[in-house]
Amino acid sequence: MRQVSCDVVLDEVACRSATRCTAIEAAMHTMRIRIVDDETRAETLMNMLHAMDGVAQVEEVPLSPARFNGDGADHAVSHIEVAVADGAAAQRIRVFTASTAMLRGASAEFVDRFGIDNP
Repeated sequence: MRQVSCDVVLDEVACRSATRCTAIEAAMHTMRIRIVDDETRAETLMNMLHAMDGVAQVEEVPLSPARFNGDGADHAVSHIEVAVADGAAAQRIRVFTASTAMLRGASAEFVDRFGIDNP
């Protein structure tokens, strides 16, 4: 069984431009999740997250595609951002995502940002 990281770092949602920034966006938190599983299962998880209470938005971040073949199966790395209303919603998302990943034999990592420091 794979180990699943359950550390969550919440950030204020960064507004992309001052004209688009609303009070709702400023009050939201963003969770960043890196999922290692096949693409279909990652997409299914995203659909499940959309339906949860307190979730405002779920989207996959388009980064360079990463794939590996660690246990005989072809796995993709998906980077998902989830905008949540509050800490309680973030806790529900964290528990749900970590549990779902473990049940599916996948890996879920909660990171503060995607990029070179956190590939």
